Amino acid sequence: MKIINLFLFLVIITLNSSDVFSQFLIKKGQVGNLKIGNSADLIYHEYDFDQTNLVDLFLEGFYTPAIQILNVSGIVEFTAEIDCGKIYRFKVFDEKYHTAEGIKVGSTVSDVVSKFKIQNDILIGETGYFIYSDELKISFELNAIQLRNNNIEIDNSSTVADLPKDIEVFAIIII
Repeated sequence: MKIINLFLFLVIITLNSSDVFSQFLIKKGQVGNLKIGNSADLIYHEYDFDQTNLVDLFLEGFYTPAIQILNVSGIVEFTAEIDCGKIYRFKVFDEKYHTAEGIKVGSTVSDVVSKFKIQNDILIGETGYFIYSDELKISFELNAIQLRNNNIEIDNSSTVADLPKDIEVFAIIII
């Protein structure tokens, strides 16, 4: 009987730890249990109301509703951008969220390039500079402070090869 109880205990712990792992997993079109195309209402089923904050990101000068997911300290873990009541993009800021390959906020350009096929151009966006994996539909926003401190100027002709390999990822954008 003790062996059966021990076995059941281990199975329950294993199942719970895989749930915790998947809760923070970034995949193509997905953060944790939320997917691009899900109803925005699903966010309120996945997270307590006090863990969310409805905001207007005002991207490119237009109304851009989003729901921020907050940690217990009120710091934004990730944002789900909303269009017509559905999630259309995520932006992850918290390093506990990661890809199956272990890439997360704080990983370096070298880490990202070693794990994913990255398009050669550096993308310039409203909020910063990005490297992009077309196969995953994920952009990795580069740490602008590190770029500035290293006197790195990026223009339309800059490529991933121009970047120091120790520049870190500031945010991960899933489209």
